[in-house]
Amino acid sequence: MEQILFSINAVLPIFLIILLGYILKHFGLIHEAFVKQATKIVFKVSLPCMVFQSVSGVRIDELFSKDMMALATFSVIATLVIFLIATLLSLKLLKEPLSRGPFIQGIFRSNFVIIGYPLILNLFGDSGLARAALLTAFIMPLFNILAVIALTIFLPKKDDHIIKGTLLQIIKNPLIIAIFLALIFAGFQWQLPLFINQTLDYAGQLALPLSLMCIGAFFSWEKVKPSFTSALIVTGLKMVIHPILLVIIACLLGFRGDFLGIIFILFASPTAVSSFAMAEGMDNDSQLAAAIIIMTTGCAVVSIFIGVNVLTSLGLL
Repeated sequence: MEQILFSINAVLPIFLIILLGYILKHFGLIHEAFVKQATKIVFKVSLPCMVFQSVSGVRIDELFSKDMMALATFSVIATLVIFLIATLLSLKLLKEPLSRGPFIQGIFRSNFVIIGYPLILNLFGDSGLARAALLTAFIMPLFNILAVIALTIFLPKKDDHIIKGTLLQIIKNPLIIAIFLALIFAGFQWQLPLFINQTLDYAGQLALPLSLMCIGAFFSWEKVKPSFTSALIVTGLKMVIHPILLVIIACLLGFRGDFLGIIFILFASPTAVSSFAMAEGMDNDSQLAAAIIIMTTGCAVVSIFIGVNVLTSLGLL
C-alpha cells in the first residue's frame, strides 16, 4: 500500500496541474494568447535555466567513474536506438510531417528529473539520487539535442537548405546553448554569485507548473481526437514495451540494485513535460505532444508501480 500511495503521490500532482489549466481555460481565466506567450517563456527562459542548473554543478571526475560510464553508456545507446526506431516508425505511420517530431520525441524523451528523482530517492536514498543526477549530465544534453533534431528535420524547407537549416536551429536553440554553457561551468567548476544562482533557480522552477497549466489550457478533446491513435501508439511503446525490453537486456548485462532501478525509471517515466513547450516553440504539432504527455503520465501511475513491485519481488532491486 505504501508503494501504491508513493506512486500516486509522485505522478498524480502533475496530472492535477494539467487539469487545473484545463479548468482555468474553461472559466476564461486563461486564454490562448496567454498559452502561446507562456510556452515561449518556458522554452526560451525557464527550461534553459533549469537545464543549466542541473548540469553545471556536476563534477567531471565523478562523471567518468567505471560504474557511471557503464550506466551512461547503456542509457545513451538505448536512447539512440529508440530514437532511430521512433524515426522509422514516424515515417511509416504518420503522413503529416509536423506530427513526426512530437511522435519521435514522445517515444524517446523521459521526464526523468521530475518523475524519476523522487522515485529514486525513495527507493535508493541519497546515493541512488546522486547517481541519477550524474546520469542526467549525460542524458539531458542527448535528450535535448535529439529533440531539436526531431522537431527540425521535418519542418518545411527547400531541399538544399535542410542540413544547413537544421544545424543552425540546433546551434541557436536556447536549450543547446544552456547545455554548452553548463558543461563549461562544470568543467572549470566555476561558481556563479549566489544572487544569480538563486535567480536561475527561481526561473527554472517556473518550467514545470507553467508548462503543465499550458498543456491543460491548450488541450481539447476535439483537437486531440485526430492524434489519439498516434498518442496511444507512443504510450504503448514508451510505457510498456521499451521498459520491459531494456530491463531484460540490462539484467542480462549484469545490472542490479539501484543501477537497474535507475535504468527502469529512466525509460519507464512518462514523456517529458518540456516536450510540449518545445513542440509549440518550434512550430510542430503541439496538440499531439500534449496528448502524449497526458496519456503517458496517466499510464505511469500504474506502470511504474507494477514495474517496481515486480523487480523488487524478483530480488533485482
